[in-house]
Amino acid sequence: MNIPYTPIQCARKMLAFFVITMLAMLLIIMPATVYFASSDTYADTLFPLLVTTLLGSIIILIALFIENKREHLSLWGSTSRFNLNHLLLSLALGIVWGVAANVFKVGNVFHHVDMYFYLYIPVTVILGPIAEELLFRKWVVEMMKRAQAKSIFIVLVSAVLFFLLHVSQDNLRIDTLIMGAVLCVFYLKTNDIRYCIIVHGIANLIAVTAPYIKG
Repeated sequence: MNIPYTPIQCARKMLAFFVITMLAMLLIIMPATVYFASSDTYADTLFPLLVTTLLGSIIILIALFIENKREHLSLWGSTSRFNLNHLLLSLALGIVWGVAANVFKVGNVFHHVDMYFYLYIPVTVILGPIAEELLFRKWVVEMMKRAQAKSIFIVLVSAVLFFLLHVSQDNLRIDTLIMGAVLCVFYLKTNDIRYCIIVHGIANLIAVTAPYIKG
């Protein structure tokens, strides 16, 4: 069901959704992260980061599930077969992004491996990309299309929101701004979010594991 919105209606709905979702993440994630980061047991482990990533992804997916019902969107699933050219491009983009992130040392760089590292990998390679691509690509695009927004504006909004989620005091993460735009264009061209999830997952896998592969 494609419900038309005016640009103002669309902006209000998107802003309300983001504010509520971000507040939920802050209220739930911050206390847990602070607690585990200050704990003698977990302070020097990857557990606080694991908790942050896991809870953040779950909150986003729950919020999208509710939003999907409210706005009558079609955020879940795809019945089409994979296109080989698109799949190969997904692999290439993921490798380029992951290698670049490692070379320029952006994102999370771990200096030690503990038992939580092996739990963190599936969360950051599978769950995180699914949640973020559904939010920043599929949901943003579908909502803004209802307001008949131009593609260039949709790409800009998607990229900036993706960048803002990843920016931190210690890391500007310009790569997320660039790849946020690339992934949005990719989704607009293919209309299949699975390719964006593959790109994101491969990039995260390389960025997280490359320091240990190099030894």
